Amino acid sequence: MTDLEEIARALDSKDPEERRQAVASLPDAGEVAFGLLVRALGDEDWRVRKEATAIAIAVGPVPKLVDDLVRVFHPGENVGLRNAAVEALAGFGGPVMGALGDELPKLDPDGRKLVVDTLAKMGVPASLAVLKRALDDDDPNVRAATVEAIASVGAAAIDEAVPLLERCLESDDRFLKLAALGGLNSLEVPILWTRIEKLLDDPILFRAALSAAGRSGNAAAGPRLVAALVASAPSRWTDALAALSEYCRLSEKTLDSARTALSEAGVDLHTRLLRATRPSEELAGRRLALVLAGALGTREAASAAADALVDDRVAAEAEEALSMIGPAAVGVLVARIRTGDEASRTASLDLIGRLVDESTHESAIEAVVAALDDESDEVVRAALNALSDVGDERCLAPVAKRLESSAAAPIRRAAATALGECARRHPDAARELVENATPESNDALAATVILDALVATVLGSPERDIAFLSDALHNLNTTVRRTAIDALAAHSSDAAVDAVAFALTDEEREVQLAAVRALGRLGSGNRSSGVERLLDLVSNSEDESLVAAAVRALGDSRDPRALAVLGPLARSGAPMCAVAAVEALGGTDDPKRIDVLIDALSHTDAEVVKASLRELGRERDPRVITHVGVCCDHDAWDVRRLAADLLGQIGGQAALDLLRSKLARESEELVKQAIVRSLTEIESAIGKRRTVPPPGLGSWRP
Repeated sequence: MTDLEEIARALDSKDPEERRQAVASLPDAGEVAFGLLVRALGDEDWRVRKEATAIAIAVGPVPKLVDDLVRVFHPGENVGLRNAAVEALAGFGGPVMGALGDELPKLDPDGRKLVVDTLAKMGVPASLAVLKRALDDDDPNVRAATVEAIASVGAAAIDEAVPLLERCLESDDRFLKLAALGGLNSLEVPILWTRIEKLLDDPILFRAALSAAGRSGNAAAGPRLVAALVASAPSRWTDALAALSEYCRLSEKTLDSARTALSEAGVDLHTRLLRATRPSEELAGRRLALVLAGALGTREAASAAADALVDDRVAAEAEEALSMIGPAAVGVLVARIRTGDEASRTASLDLIGRLVDESTHESAIEAVVAALDDESDEVVRAALNALSDVGDERCLAPVAKRLESSAAAPIRRAAATALGECARRHPDAARELVENATPESNDALAATVILDALVATVLGSPERDIAFLSDALHNLNTTVRRTAIDALAAHSSDAAVDAVAFALTDEEREVQLAAVRALGRLGSGNRSSGVERLLDLVSNSEDESLVAAAVRALGDSRDPRALAVLGPLARSGAPMCAVAAVEALGGTDDPKRIDVLIDALSHTDAEVVKASLRELGRERDPRVITHVGVCCDHDAWDVRRLAADLLGQIGGQAALDLLRSKLARESEELVKQAIVRSLTEIESAIGKRRTVPPPGLGSWRP
């Protein structure tokens, strides 16, 4: 339907869908159709109005259309038309700023407010010049809307918006002050305490001023905020809690100010605060009260926070409170570790390591070590994690016992971490533990963990360390062998390389893979280097998964010899190995890697092509965009979709032109969506208006 008379008749139809379809044909009708477009913007059906709005935005800020839309802001009864005009003009952006500014003084208060609403929706920092004029409007509703608009735009132009909002704080209009305070609060801008203090005495401004006081950072605000909390009626209790909580979180200075004021506030407030932390209380207030319990800092406050640790809804605030209290809370946590239920014991152990100081270290260690014998695996794991933070030489032997093969895997991993951390803090005691171990015994695991953790020589010489670890590769325990390999990777000698290469023949896959990773970390300065062994493995092994691991290890080695092996694999290797080669190439510094990655785009497997595309997408080589564009015509739809997404990330006019040329030819819906998404991103970035088709029926909400 293109004939204007037919479109006009269709716009009189009683069927909203027929009217919507008529609107959809308007973009081809030129300026003579703008009257019909404005008419459709005032349609009684929201779908028709949304279609017309999308069409208007797609047509763009043509002067005649802009004039027609701005005239809508003059007095009229069609609210839907006015709202649609706001949406359309806001969609045009900066080019209509002059027209809106020129029309502003000619309009009645309702029209001026619509201009302000349009500028707010536009979100363009340049609109602040027009909004600044509207701050002096005779109508209070226009002034209030202007303040809200400045705050909305201000997120993108904070330096220009804040002085305008602060100027309003000096106004005699209390409601303008209230709107300005709300705007500054929404922008989270600190306001000078001298400005806020006098606003706290005004009941209309009190709530907004209280929120601003919480961000002021001034030491004098602490007592006022606590006083507001004391005097708060139930309806304002949560507001006062929120302001004081934010104040406490700003700095040590504000926390000290609040803590002093809270300590002087009296028992009634303390009781009220701690009661607010109970599970029966309202959740938002409970979270805030827990933060203030941390500021309160008493043993009762620590107990309330420790009780809340087991409630996932408030656990973060409970941890924050206990962290505020610090070492003074350790005694409460020790009591929970000794006598609490499983959840309480676990939560207390998870936190205690961060709070211990010299004065509380002894009691904490005793409680945590005792928890290693707990019947709950979760409690034992948490105890081991705590010892990673605070364990001393006394903990080495108890932690080593938790490496037993009968323990659950998470327990063994936590024990290995804790043992390594304790060994680094107390190397002499750790060496004694290794000297009493033998490579074939049960205590070999603790010894290999310590040898892996300590960079320095443990058994007197590097040769003795390597000999012990090499012998440990014959231990029956798989974990011992794997840990020994990790420790050998710290030694760059031929003996270490030979020992790790021997482990490639191990019967356990996890040991073989550990050996491959270790060879990538071993030095490459001699004939028998780890890289030499990896190159040999890639060239001669038929084990695809092991070769893939070796390829990744070659990439980690950053050895220049790797490119000669990775290139052919990326171009034509088995898919698993080719993907590994592509990913390894992406991590190298060799400038030739880009040529190889481009060649890999011709691989027959789509997963290899996608891996190469992802790596190329990170490069800034000018050749990349052309080859990514070619992949928009790949046989595999998921390759085409990825290529379209990458073009959106690359951006620029060349990518825009490529995507536009692909959109019309693409038949797969998911790929078309990716192209449209990327077009939108690029056009937004370079200031172009959208040229994709308007949305269809059902794509807009009322």
